[in-house]
Amino acid sequence: MKDLFKRIMSLGLRKKKRYKVTKEVYAKLEHAYRKNQIDEISLGGLSFYYVENGYPIGKASRYLKLQAGRFELIETVRFKVASDTYVGESTLPKHRIKRLSLQFDGLSFQQRRRLKKIIHHHTIGPV
Repeated sequence: MKDLFKRIMSLGLRKKKRYKVTKEVYAKLEHAYRKNQIDEISLGGLSFYYVENGYPIGKASRYLKLQAGRFELIETVRFKVASDTYVGESTLPKHRIKRLSLQFDGLSFQQRRRLKKIIHHHTIGPV
């Protein structure tokens, strides 16, 4: 209930515009096994859906890598977890779909410039 309240309150209070990602933009957390397709991204953070299947998604992570296409890459981006909520059930037993929202924590000038380039080339209008 607390997460739902935080999410409702944050909808109207966003500092940065969020953009819907079209394709080929992935985030890989520091201690995670696989990369995840990003759903929404902004200069302040990102969010993606994943299937909780018993393997850790990177709960102890403090850094992530962003990859757009084959060549654009941003490494060692610090983040904080904003929310990690259940959004539905999977067709497989004991698998649940979750949405993880991350907030960037201090991007360098170079990382910010690359992130703007990724947003410009791989997203559609504000959400």
